[in-house]
Amino acid sequence: MYQLTQIQIPSNMPINAMAFYNQVFGWTFQLIGKTTFLSVTDQEDATPFQVVHLDDEGDGDPTIGSIEVKDVDSIVERIELEGGEIVIPKTAVPGIGWLAYFKGPDQHIFSLMQPDAAAA
Repeated sequence: MYQLTQIQIPSNMPINAMAFYNQVFGWTFQLIGKTTFLSVTDQEDATPFQVVHLDDEGDGDPTIGSIEVKDVDSIVERIELEGGEIVIPKTAVPGIGWLAYFKGPDQHIFSLMQPDAAAA
């Protein structure tokens, strides 16, 4: 099976985007070029992602990435505290877990998934 090896998040305001993702998920970044920032994680098997600066205003990203979390409710609270928008509130996916969707500072949509076989 193929494995996702990298995710790029286009941003017109990469400093704001990095601050948002740092405050919500604890992700840290380092500069790897003049306009590209790479997420630094302590997990060996984590998929790296980049916040990439855009010079032009984009229409957003049609791809939706999913982030596995331990507690959807606490992450939703942090997203709202940091200025993100919940676009689909916490919803049960029976037998799989709890799902919510949010927009970050550049209007990209991500889903949050809290695995829970008892979700109904």
